[in-house]
Amino acid sequence: MKPFLPNSTETAPYDNDGFLLKPVAVIEKDLFKRAWGHYRFTHYLGGEPTGNIGNIHILPGKRSAEEFRQGPYIEVVSFSDFQCDPVTGDFGGEIRLAYASNGGNRIPVTGGSISGNIKESQKEFYFSKESQTVNNFCGPETVYLMNANITGAR
Repeated sequence: MKPFLPNSTETAPYDNDGFLLKPVAVIEKDLFKRAWGHYRFTHYLGGEPTGNIGNIHILPGKRSAEEFRQGPYIEVVSFSDFQCDPVTGDFGGEIRLAYASNGGNRIPVTGGSISGNIKESQKEFYFSKESQTVNNFCGPETVYLMNANITGAR
């Protein structure tokens, strides 16, 4: 979590409670290190307060997006809706645009949906080494995941 991210609408030196914001490492080397949040809630949990930081920075992976495109794949470019239950980890999304490939031709695909569980998918979850910044998010351009179901794509 980073208080300052160029061109982000969430960049701020202080949160709404007046708490001075500093960068916070939530995950390091694939291990959860600490929670973050409003002063009040971290205090309730007995943790060190961090303030409510609105910018997310995820480090990139080691493989290129082009490496992910070797062999058969479906690359979802745009969802018309995507939701993830924060308690169960179940996710689902309606595919607006994707590309399918059998390792050769790349064919546009529309419609259909993707569903799964993040707890299962994260076992084979890889980030591309290319990064992107969109408002308050800075992170991998591409995420490669297994153990998801895709149905009804045309």
